[in-house]
Amino acid sequence: MPIIMHDLRRITSVLQRCKHSGPASATAILAFNKIRSTIEHRLLPSPSQREDHVGSSLDGLVDESCRLATLVYVNIVLRELHYSFSLLKVLKRNLMCEHELYDQHVPPAAPVADASSRRLLLWSLCVGAVLALDESEEDWFALRIANAVAGMAWREVEECLGRVLWVERMSEVLRRGVWRRVEEYLGCSSR
Repeated sequence: MPIIMHDLRRITSVLQRCKHSGPASATAILAFNKIRSTIEHRLLPSPSQREDHVGSSLDGLVDESCRLATLVYVNIVLRELHYSFSLLKVLKRNLMCEHELYDQHVPPAAPVADASSRRLLLWSLCVGAVLALDESEEDWFALRIANAVAGMAWREVEECLGRVLWVERMSEVLRRGVWRRVEEYLGCSSR
């Protein structure tokens, strides 16, 4: 997964630069699409990977959450699909299921031993939260994010997300919706 994240950071950077430099050539568009497709194929599980995941370890649940969140990221940032697109709804639902499985193994208030896993779980929750389309989904993500951030301020969270894989457009969506609820949960829990 680290190699895929590295490749995604590079292709996102190229995309951001191209948006500010005018129309891309046909060759550049074809190259971009080829790289994006290669990344997507590496993210899609083989039948044996799906079988291995059933009843898997906590690390497996973290990995699967990250894989799903990365597919969401690719489709939002690189394909620029709208948040209500059917594929994104399916990915969001699967991501929520992975987090629920994780919650069954580790209660939300219990600390995750590994800082890297904590960061990745927070990132996958925030990516999924960008897709929250109604109040119940916003609330579902907000509660888990509030537990994951442990009182961090928005700038600290954004820095943490940026260390994984994040773009400004996602921050804007997250701040407008779910983050307000996160702050409400944090305010309620600090009293």
